[in-house]
Parts: sequence; structure tokens; C-alpha cells
Amino acid sequence: LTGVSLTEMDCSTGKPKFSDPLPDNHKSWISEIFNEGRKGDGPDNGCNPFDLWMVALHWAVMTITSIGYGDVYPVRIAEYVICVLCMLVGGIVWAYIIGSAFVVISNLNPQRVAFERSMDMLNHLALEHSVPKPLVFRLREYLRQDQKHQSFLES
Repeated sequence: LTGVSLTEMDCSTGKPKFSDPLPDNHKSWISEIFNEGRKGDGPDNGCNPFDLWMVALHWAVMTITSIGYGDVYPVRIAEYVICVLCMLVGGIVWAYIIGSAFVVISNLNPQRVAFERSMDMLNHLALEHSVPKPLVFRLREYLRQDQKHQSFLES
């Protein structure tokens, strides 16, 4: 994140040196957070690499967990592009994790999964072969009774 928008920090002035020249009135998220113009190695100084990376890590965790923003926000177009890409990747990763958790939860009862699969196959077969409705109802009831019987035998 920081490598795209800045080459290095000029600690003599307390301002970041950008890889592309900017007019004096333009700022970046780094200069906004570290109060552009501040000098020294204090706790809120962009010249301290640990401080800079902690802010970047804070932003990354906020993105991945979808908590939100407010304190660290993009200022330059390159930063907006990076933010959008990171939010998309974070959203995809988050959706994958949630989806995987629900797959695990839904497969906790294998008898129920087998019953639902049998019922789906019956419905598909009945629709494909135009099975009369009364017979479909009887077959569904048979599957329900068989499931109850199997669960009774297993308990």
C-alpha cells in the first residue's frame, strides 16, 4: 500500500517524498495521518517505519473484516484504486470463509443431507417424467417415513 504512493519519507522536512511529483496543495493518506510537516521520531511520526506500517496494517484489517473506515482513508487516485482492489479481494475472501463455514454447518447431519438429496432427486424425476401429483405426494410421504424410521433405528 505505501510502496505505490511514496518512495521514501523525507524526515528532514517530515513530508513524504512521492514517486510522482505533486503540487504543494495535494496530500496523501500518509501526510493526512501524520499531520504533514511534523518532525522528529515521536509516536506519531511517518519517519518511523513501524508507525507507518502499523497504520497500514490497521487499514488492512479494517478492510478484511469489513468493520469500516473513518480514520484511515484514501486521498490520492492511486490510493483509491488500491482501496477498491483491497475491498474487492477482502469481500471475496470474507464470502469464501462464510460460505465454507455454512457448508460445514449444513453437513453436520448426514442423514438430513441424504434425505434432502433423495427428495430433490424424486422431485426432479417426477417433473421430468410427468408423474401424477397423487403419486408424487405418496412417494414424498414414503421418503419422510423412511427418514423417520432410519433415525429411529440409529438412535
